[in-house]
Amino acid sequence: ITHIEVQRAHQSDAEALILAIKRTKERGCAPQELAADTSYGSDENLRKAAQLGVEVISPVGGRRPSKLGLEHFRFSQRGGEVEACPQGHKPEKWWKREKGRFVALFCLEHCRGCALRAECPVQLGKKGGYLRYSAQGIRLAERRIYQESAAFREKYRWRAGSEGTHSHLKWDTGAGRLRVRGFAAVRYCVTLKALGLNILRVTSAQIARLKAESASIKGILSKISTFLRAKKRSRTFPSLIVASFTQFRLSKSVCLQWAA
Repeated sequence: ITHIEVQRAHQSDAEALILAIKRTKERGCAPQELAADTSYGSDENLRKAAQLGVEVISPVGGRRPSKLGLEHFRFSQRGGEVEACPQGHKPEKWWKREKGRFVALFCLEHCRGCALRAECPVQLGKKGGYLRYSAQGIRLAERRIYQESAAFREKYRWRAGSEGTHSHLKWDTGAGRLRVRGFAAVRYCVTLKALGLNILRVTSAQIARLKAESASIKGILSKISTFLRAKKRSRTFPSLIVASFTQFRLSKSVCLQWAA
């Protein structure tokens, strides 16, 4: 646990994300990638986190459009210009309005005879079909496309492991039912419990490493013992060489660990 923020019940969790990134960045332990649930993955949070050098990996909030959305249109890399509709038709005109909003004008005849007319977000007018959208809408559409990819699932699957940390903090340290009252006392108590959990987990990690090193040393000693027994049974120098290669095969990594 690298950051603790105690909030009041009326405050939104989404507001704590940028503050956590800033404070961990000040201490030199900010992550490069941060997997968060949907409540933290607002468009504003993602843009602010990107400015701080952190990539937030989170599903898009809100209900997925049941009909065609902006993710079904093709956009250019420059300025959010529409290149084609889901049927492959290019707009006759495109312009940018104030506050990051855009309008694309499609041919009226194409839109009226389109098989996807009932599901398309393009609105018919006197001069043609108008698609009105915003820069935020484009970003959300790109995220919806990305979250269906294998790359997103590979990164986001690690988020499930954080729930184990929450569970340990709640049940192992008693943070789920505190015996103090007052905001300052609660914050002080939770911070100490998080520190205690970190100490427990660091200790467990060190014990696991010592056990692994001990098992490696035992394996090396066993191979040395095998080598010495082979040496006693060997009567000639060639047989000693053969025994050393057949019964004393240490991998390069094990040899380096033994030497260290």
